[in-house]
Amino acid sequence: MIFGVIKPYPSPLISGRGIDLDFPMLVGCLALLGLGLVMITS
Repeated sequence: MIFGVIKPYPSPLISGRGIDLDFPMLVGCLALLGLGLVMITS
């Protein structure tokens, strides 16, 4: 699912515009992973 969203942008890290789009998505994914870990461990 995540890769399907990133695919339309060929190089999100190289283009300045891509970073603005890619960074919040990366933070959101990390937040969801962290939340999942907390729910599993607690």
